[in-house]
Amino acid sequence: MSRFLSKYLESIGKIDILDLFVQGVSAYLSKKKYAFLPKINWISDKDPKDAACFYFQNTVVRVTKDKLELIPYSALNHKIWKNRILDRDFNDVPRGNGQFEDFCYKLSKENPERFKAFKTAIGYLLHRHNDESIVKAIILLDENATIGGQTNGGTGKSLIFKALSHFVETVLIDGKNMKQDSRFNNQRISHTSDIVNFDDINHKFSLESIYSMTTSGIVIEKKGKDECVLKSEDSPKIMITSNQPVKGPGGSSDIRRRCEFEVPNYFSDTWTPKDEYGKLFFSQWDDIEWNMFDCFMIECVQLFLKEGLLEAKPLKLKVNKLIQLTSPEFHNFISKDAITIGKWIDKNEFLQQFTDAYPKLEDVKSNSLTRWMKKYCEENDLEYTDKKTGEKFEFKLTKRSETGNEKGDEDNL
Repeated sequence: MSRFLSKYLESIGKIDILDLFVQGVSAYLSKKKYAFLPKINWISDKDPKDAACFYFQNTVVRVTKDKLELIPYSALNHKIWKNRILDRDFNDVPRGNGQFEDFCYKLSKENPERFKAFKTAIGYLLHRHNDESIVKAIILLDENATIGGQTNGGTGKSLIFKALSHFVETVLIDGKNMKQDSRFNNQRISHTSDIVNFDDINHKFSLESIYSMTTSGIVIEKKGKDECVLKSEDSPKIMITSNQPVKGPGGSSDIRRRCEFEVPNYFSDTWTPKDEYGKLFFSQWDDIEWNMFDCFMIECVQLFLKEGLLEAKPLKLKVNKLIQLTSPEFHNFISKDAITIGKWIDKNEFLQQFTDAYPKLEDVKSNSLTRWMKKYCEENDLEYTDKKTGEKFEFKLTKRSETGNEKGDEDNL
């Protein structure tokens, strides 16, 4: 407020008044006197459920599932924040595919169904509306994501986030160095933030730690200031990028809060998008390339509004998750038809078969193998059941669709 008043007095040439203001600023500006200022109602420029608006220099682009409408600012029937306005014009839809669209197609392994699902994920993130029935974190992870995250990197995940930042307001949180219990983790988030990206998360990160952000809203506490709370309908969308499978408590509550997309290693540190396309994305684009980028991103939003958030079939995700939750040996063992679905199996015999196959793991106990079997069931939509008959312990696996049982899910809510 001091800076604002100083600039104003300078602009109208009242230097003498400015000198008096500077001398008595502590008397003129105080919390008690602020109470006499008129109250300004909070402006929310979130999108409605069935439409999305993007604000270019020359026009407002309103997108629905059926059409695209250009609206002059003079005809806009609601107020917006100034930082919503993008630093470029929107022009007529160009012919041909742009570099970024081709880039996304390659990240989809050039598979039309995966590409379609990826486009809806981008559209979901760009839509400034929080639907209670679709509350998911979009998780981009390397196809070769393994425990410890020892991958080559450079696969293109960061470029996706950068592309989103050219359309909406984004916040990047360093997931690798984030303190899990710090109350200041969210201090960079504001009322106008649209997407928060937890980038390159470490092995301690769990999706459970941000459950409340996706359902109950976000508590923002900045150092030296009072905390504020963003309601769930005003909260930003959540994006996570990772070189390893993202941990969670398991069960249906965990599954319905995540939408995972595996990024292949088409691009790497030795073959970058600049090598492929001859230009650095964004900074070296001409107007035509920017127009094609804008049209593609808007097309993603329109596809999401039309078909909802589609999820791509996993590539190596289930395998990598199971290895992370159990062991490579257990994955190899269970992959060799060691289990017959629906058949009762003697626990001791099963353990003996496992240790015979992997003598170095002879110290593995029955309860450890049971825990691994339950993790296997969680990742493969199976139900684990065991029983004791006399001195004999047995277990069997059945398909959840056959049992109709979601046992344990309520405990994970």
